[in-house]
Amino acid sequence: MSAAQRYATLDGLRGVAAGLVVCYHTHLFRGAAAITPHGYLAVDFFFMLSGFVIASAYQEKLEAGFTVTDFVTQRVIRLYPVALAGILLGALRLVSLYVISPADSEPAQWIALALLLNVVILPVVSQTHFRGELFPTNGPMWSLFGELLVNLGWSIFVVLKSSIIVIVFLTIASGIVLYSTMHETPVDDLGWESKFLLGATSRVLFSFLLGTLIYRFRGVLPNLSKGSGILLPALSMTALLLVLAMPWFGGGWDALAIFLFLPAILTLGVVCGREPETPVRSFMGEISYPLYAVHFPLFLLLSGFRDSIFPSLSVPAVISIGVPSVLLVATALNHFDKRLRTRLSRKSTLAILTGSRCG
Repeated sequence: MSAAQRYATLDGLRGVAAGLVVCYHTHLFRGAAAITPHGYLAVDFFFMLSGFVIASAYQEKLEAGFTVTDFVTQRVIRLYPVALAGILLGALRLVSLYVISPADSEPAQWIALALLLNVVILPVVSQTHFRGELFPTNGPMWSLFGELLVNLGWSIFVVLKSSIIVIVFLTIASGIVLYSTMHETPVDDLGWESKFLLGATSRVLFSFLLGTLIYRFRGVLPNLSKGSGILLPALSMTALLLVLAMPWFGGGWDALAIFLFLPAILTLGVVCGREPETPVRSFMGEISYPLYAVHFPLFLLLSGFRDSIFPSLSVPAVISIGVPSVLLVATALNHFDKRLRTRLSRKSTLAILTGSRCG
């Protein structure tokens, strides 16, 4: 998608969602609470947004002959370098804990296994180690694993020219499973641990496929890119802030958000249409993924540092240190990642062209 044809409001929404996830995970600091109690729903919004954006960027290409292998290569180039940085940060925490206090740590062989698997974006499936976490090095990476799997499945459906009816059926079916699961398990427990794999699968499938359906039916939506100014983009981002920061309600609010509010907010962002690239929203979109990828292990590292060296440091003080630190690291990582992706994309494109000529 070129700069002149970019869904700028979606960039802004992505940035707001990432920021709200960071604010949700402030509860990792001892004595602190989640600033945004429903911030975990940002993950569901990420999947919806990803479904729309991926379909917008790749559906026509895949239908025109772009192979599944080429698609997966592009996705790995986009996602892996930043993910690796977060995983290595988390590995540093696990190793440090083992060196400092082996009795309070997992056994060395399990730490090594977790690192070996997580570094290639594969989960650790254990009910007895790491509290059942699939990605002990960086918990939120479960969503990246789910993203890559659903990307692969969707691309195969597109290449095989599967009927839209199949996608609609899978969306409805996964939504029913997710809704049923939510009566027994909180949404924020679906994904990061190995105990609720079916619920996690339905969570990923429903939101991503719903995003692709919004793309499919975008033609019936009005295009308000002209004349709306900043009003509609600001409204959509404010609505997302309110939904994820809501301090009340429980599972009922989560269901309303996933099945009604978040799809509506995404649709409003799409209705804002394509606009010339805007510096603020563009930066928010760029920084969102690095922010999401590194904030969790960095918060845990800072939390451990505080508990062992500065236990008297107040909650507001540690948060005021932690959040800017995450933003700084994410900004530097984003700058590095853009340069790396440019090089990798050139090599990938050259390989694709060479392969097609040889064929």
